[in-house]
Amino acid sequence: MNRLCAFYDLIRRSRSAHFWAWCGVIIALQIGVPARAEVRQLGIDIPVYWYADASDTLTLNAFLSLPEETLKTAPLIPSFGYSTKAYWLRTSLPAALFAGEQRWLQLGPSFVDRLTVFYRPYGSDSPWRQKEFGDHASARDNDLDYRESVLILPPPPTAAGYEMVFRLQSSSTLILLATLSSPQEFVRSATLDTAFWSFYFGLAVIASGIALWLAIALRRRLLWGICLFSLNYPLVAALHGYPEWLFGSALLPVQDYMISCLSLVSYATALWLHSEVFDLKKNMPRLHQLLLAAIGLNIVLQISIPLGFYGLAMQIEAGIFFIAAPILLITSWMLWRRKAIDINTLLLGLLPPIYVVSAGLALLSIHGVIPFHNGVYSTWQYALIIHIVTVLIIAVLRVRAENRTLVRKQQLARELQIEREASFHQRQFMGMVAHEFRTPLAILQAALENLRLCPATVTQSSRLDRMQRATTRLVQLTDNCLADARLSSRDLHADRQDAALLPVIYMAATVVDLSLNHYLDVTLEGQTVGPDSPSPVLFIDSGLLCIAIANLLDNSVKYAASGEISIEIYPQEKHVELRIGDRGPGIPPEQVEHIFERYRRGETDTATPAGTGLGLYVARQIIQAHGGDLWLAENTSAGCKFALTLPVNGQQKDTS
Repeated sequence: MNRLCAFYDLIRRSRSAHFWAWCGVIIALQIGVPARAEVRQLGIDIPVYWYADASDTLTLNAFLSLPEETLKTAPLIPSFGYSTKAYWLRTSLPAALFAGEQRWLQLGPSFVDRLTVFYRPYGSDSPWRQKEFGDHASARDNDLDYRESVLILPPPPTAAGYEMVFRLQSSSTLILLATLSSPQEFVRSATLDTAFWSFYFGLAVIASGIALWLAIALRRRLLWGICLFSLNYPLVAALHGYPEWLFGSALLPVQDYMISCLSLVSYATALWLHSEVFDLKKNMPRLHQLLLAAIGLNIVLQISIPLGFYGLAMQIEAGIFFIAAPILLITSWMLWRRKAIDINTLLLGLLPPIYVVSAGLALLSIHGVIPFHNGVYSTWQYALIIHIVTVLIIAVLRVRAENRTLVRKQQLARELQIEREASFHQRQFMGMVAHEFRTPLAILQAALENLRLCPATVTQSSRLDRMQRATTRLVQLTDNCLADARLSSRDLHADRQDAALLPVIYMAATVVDLSLNHYLDVTLEGQTVGPDSPSPVLFIDSGLLCIAIANLLDNSVKYAASGEISIEIYPQEKHVELRIGDRGPGIPPEQVEHIFERYRRGETDTATPAGTGLGLYVARQIIQAHGGDLWLAENTSAGCKFALTLPVNGQQKDTS
């Protein structure tokens, strides 16, 4: 927890204005520096004419012999989307562009399969010089050890300059990025470019490494989603030719496969990360299932790479993106409106608008729907790094909040446990005290019985009756405290043995202070019975059951001013049912659901005190300890009736 808090502080400090200012400066240097005069872009600064060879049989001479009206041109970077055609392009480089010095022609992107360059002095009959580039080329004619292909052109021998022909063919998107610059300008641009991408991938490695460390340590799905999303950075590195440049041409096939594979996977990782950030599995289960289906489709489309329909697969991916992006944006807003997520998650976790817009524009440009621009194509890559940092911040904030919640829950659990232990020890103490009360109470009862054997006046007899009732009341309270202590014990067990039911009932009646206004009526299957009548034999703890029945009888005495207190016994096949009723005013409806709670006392209109509130609670606990149950069977203004069941031969309660 301390390490997590320290890391959070680090992340929080990294969100300072200085950090984001430096990010902005570096990105601005990358995309905001205006092009210098000595830099020329093919298609924008240098006109280019092109022809689409659908048959893939056209030769160089056949292309040169085509009428000019069959060629197409536009003041744009040549971009043709995904196509199986071979494209031929023609242009000229006037000598004025060279100023008597050599020029370096940087050719990209690195993921183009085959790029053949033909060049010779303009208007000359000399043979064409041919150079092969691309990650599927049989030979790599790169004139410079750099991540992208570079063709060094010496100053042209004539004022006419050079004429150049390009043949472009690829299973990936067809783009020709050709930039003509001086060696000095190339070194300056390459240095700045390398510095930017070093910062970019360094930050990506740090963010991804931290996410992986946290994912392993904390095992959060969101952190694993960030790790999966980090696969976009090897894709960016492969798009810019870094694997081959750093590790040699032997890694060229791997680089080509990385671009194809990770281009498809990138969509799946973005969808998965979005789902985890907004916890769609809980908040929007149906949308979560749709995203899982889209992710599954992305994985299935991996078979397009060896089967040769990668271009079609990427078009399907683009369709998924343009359908999913607005839906995800709208649903994210809906989740915030429903207060399922907080404003920080909405602002930080939502795909930044620049990322959504730039990624969409990049897809449109590489498919040839809109003109291709290198700045538009690269902006989504810049947005990736901002996105992962912000999502990582979300993850840290969320994990921090979850840990705080967990600490609070653990603290509450400890406090509850302490309270339970204190309550347990309190009840144990009360049980011990009640147990110590039993001996002097027994002595008092014996003394009262001896006094009753002696002749007494009316006044003395009345006093002895009151003392007897008080002593009986104390005995009952003591029994309840002892029973409550036993019931709260973790090693509770009823000491059961075979015993007749009727003697237990009449023994309980002697414990209760039955006034002159009450009388007890015990019936067995409708027939009145006494303590010596034939009785059902049950497997019970006689002492505990006596306390339970005494509490039910005492409850009837307290809340019924006078009248009959009935006990009805109904033997069944697997249990015996007892119904204890009175003729009191009944229980108020608002109190019915609370009558079996500990220390819950009702209001009484009789002279008998209401008691401690343990009676019905202890009675139910004792009955349940025997495998039976106790409930309120009837409750009317003419009285109430409690019913209880006791299993026969120690059988447990039938839960069916």
